[in-house]
Amino acid sequence: MVVAGMFGGVLLAGAAFPAYSHFYESTSMGARTLPQQFHLPYGVVVLLVVLCALGAFWLAERIEKAHVSA
Repeated sequence: MVVAGMFGGVLLAGAAFPAYSHFYESTSMGARTLPQQFHLPYGVVVLLVVLCALGAFWLAERIEKAHVSA
């Protein structure tokens, strides 16, 4: 099953290549960070990443509990 998924992904990427070829062939933008990308202070970005991680852990725990009790 894993091999089929990898093969399918390669085929899908090859079929979609014309849609993103301009990005693939573009030049390097250099090192980009989340604070630069979103024009936010470093501390705010760290807080947002931590909150996203905590939310993901909370959601995963809820899903796991729902599957165990089902």
